[in-house]
Amino acid sequence: MDRIDTIVTEQLEGLVVRKDLADKFRGRFSVPTYVGEFLIGKYCATSDEDEIQEGLEEVERLLSRRVVRTGDHELFKAAAREQGSIQIIDIIRAKLDSGRDEYIADLPSLQLNDALIPAPLVVNNDRMLTGGFYAQVTLTYVAGQPRPFLVTEVRPIQAHARAGLDRLAEARAMLSTSEWKDFLLRSVGLEPAALTSEAQEAYFLRMVPFVVRNYNMVELGPRGTGKSHLFQQVSPYAYLLSGGQTTVAQLFVNNASGQRGLVTQHDVVAFDEIAGIRFKDRDGINVMKGYMASGEFARGRESIRAEGGMTFLGNFQVDVENQLRMGHLLSPMPEAMRDDTAFMDRLHAYVPGWDVPALGKAHKTSHYGLVSDLLAQWWHELRSENRYVAVRGRIETNDEWRGRDHEAAEKTVDGLLKLLYPDPDSDVASEDLEWAMRLATVSRRRVKEAQAEIGVDEFGAVELGFRVDHGPLVTPTCPERDLVRDPEFDFPSLGAKIDPHTPGLPTSVPDPLPNGFVLFGWGKVIEQPPGAQGAFGTIYKVEREYDGKAFAGKLFRKDPDAKFAQLADQALRQEVKALEELTHPNIVRVFGPIAVTANGEWMIISEWLDGETLEAVTGRPSHVPATDILQWGRQLLAALVYLEQEGVVHRDIKPANVMVDERGALKLIDFNLTRSAGHQTAMAGTMPYLPPDALAHGSAADSFVDRFAASVVLFELATGMHPYSAYWGQGNRPKPGDPATSAQSIRPKISPALGAFLDRGVASTDDRRWATAADMLVGWDALSADIKALG
Repeated sequence: MDRIDTIVTEQLEGLVVRKDLADKFRGRFSVPTYVGEFLIGKYCATSDEDEIQEGLEEVERLLSRRVVRTGDHELFKAAAREQGSIQIIDIIRAKLDSGRDEYIADLPSLQLNDALIPAPLVVNNDRMLTGGFYAQVTLTYVAGQPRPFLVTEVRPIQAHARAGLDRLAEARAMLSTSEWKDFLLRSVGLEPAALTSEAQEAYFLRMVPFVVRNYNMVELGPRGTGKSHLFQQVSPYAYLLSGGQTTVAQLFVNNASGQRGLVTQHDVVAFDEIAGIRFKDRDGINVMKGYMASGEFARGRESIRAEGGMTFLGNFQVDVENQLRMGHLLSPMPEAMRDDTAFMDRLHAYVPGWDVPALGKAHKTSHYGLVSDLLAQWWHELRSENRYVAVRGRIETNDEWRGRDHEAAEKTVDGLLKLLYPDPDSDVASEDLEWAMRLATVSRRRVKEAQAEIGVDEFGAVELGFRVDHGPLVTPTCPERDLVRDPEFDFPSLGAKIDPHTPGLPTSVPDPLPNGFVLFGWGKVIEQPPGAQGAFGTIYKVEREYDGKAFAGKLFRKDPDAKFAQLADQALRQEVKALEELTHPNIVRVFGPIAVTANGEWMIISEWLDGETLEAVTGRPSHVPATDILQWGRQLLAALVYLEQEGVVHRDIKPANVMVDERGALKLIDFNLTRSAGHQTAMAGTMPYLPPDALAHGSAADSFVDRFAASVVLFELATGMHPYSAYWGQGNRPKPGDPATSAQSIRPKISPALGAFLDRGVASTDDRRWATAADMLVGWDALSADIKALG
């Protein structure tokens, strides 16, 4: 026993256990570590060797009698018949047999999947409906019944309220920060002396999802480093989802039954072997991204909030240096995630799995640590607290940080400080705060480095710096980047951030800008495409001087005599900043503004698209090919789902603002009227694409406007006509309650199911239309055969 052992066994008597004791049973019984420690904690929570030996003997008897070994399942079932009932330790799952209106339980070790279980037991332990949990189960045999096995008692083996959580603060006060860190690592079974400081920090990051709500983390690295250990062996509040397919119903909610999914039942849902994870649902990734951003998901008309975080665990096939030479740090993720910068943006931390050694006997501790069920309970209760608020004023950041960077660092620092300081009233030392902030910054920067590999123009700002307590500016880097960084491959960001009053900028420019016009400090105008003059500005094809890359540049003319001209300029800047955050394959990428004149005129730089708008497509006399209708509709609705999840309303969706490139990829463009959902603003948009009941909803921007407009676009693609052409053709605006022309009456080849979908989307009142874009996308995908039948 060392100094730490002496203090914790005195201060936390009955709450700590020698961590090597659980190893005596590992591999002999097919149960997680926390199950064995649950029993060891009951019978061996002492430093007296005689009592420990007696306790171990009792744990041995219990595990031998109640854990079903492979091949012994029929012996246990026979014992239930002969004795009337037995007790076993097993994972228990349940489901509803709606045909008989009764619940049945699944006990895997007995190979029994139809044991009756009373409804109150299921309702009071509803996690058995979403993956199950380990428990001490009493199983009774009732002869003569169709289902003779009956579960009569369930005692979960999980973290439970224990007296003594308040004693953690007393023990912490007697230990230095370094000693307390060692104690925490010992509590998860590790010996700190056998780990480098980098490996220890990686383990602390692994703990953060357990103590912070809705915390999203990724860890990639070599095999065998124990990435899944905490999620599978230490805390029953976590759920480890192994490789393979998953569903929206499993993770979030089953629309058919109403049963809530894993994120509502667990503090952490960990995806193991993430490269093999696939969603059966087409909208699965979008639902996941929306939940990761907001902690909410909408299925049907109901919006459900949950607190379960998401952790993604995976392996490199090579070492980190070669991984960086082959691609970016998130390349091993599934195809749907690896290059999705919006998904990346929702990750709060990237844990460097390559800093953790392959775990062996030398890395395991024989010292004392918290009993696992108490440790898990402490972590669970910490989720309701916040340590960051008290230290926020002590931290300053540089200009490289964006909104989601701040959120990520705040959550990580909050979690690390909770782990270091059990007492929320403790004064946080400057060195501890700087340690937490550095770790949070580097773990977020790894995410941004991967984003920058995909789009340096948009995500090149990775030099996240901070000060603690007015100290020097600290700009930590990712150590692994220095292994392969080559200045030749470092690209600049969008361009020089030129102040409008910089000498060299002209005071005025010709209108329109001629070909070859120099954009000071950035590049030049190539041409003005035909039809590029809009109500809010003129679009030019421009070329960046650095690399000759083509972009679209939209020049906004600023009228100095306009009322509230300065407010308009400020609103434009805020809008562009918001649009920079939108990253979706079906939304045009907006990179930011460059100054054009010294009078404050700006050009907004965005992605250049070669193609045509849907206005040109729908204006042709022949019908649009069915395969194009299906794919374009799917892409348009995917963009709409993303906007709804981000709380953004486009407000001017129409064929002219939807572009299709030469490869058939669809992009939603022209975000001049975009507002945040709920923003109080005047109703705006193109009249035929505004819902008839728009004015009845007041002046707040709302996604129902986009859903109606997108539905009209789909209607026009499928039928070749506007659903309210009978009104607009006579110069009349349709009113709420006015019927639209049915899709089938225009094009009889449209199936009843497809016609119902199209007619519902363009109904004149919102109560008859789709409730969410996600519902629309699911409905559209279900009609793929009907759409293809159009030919």
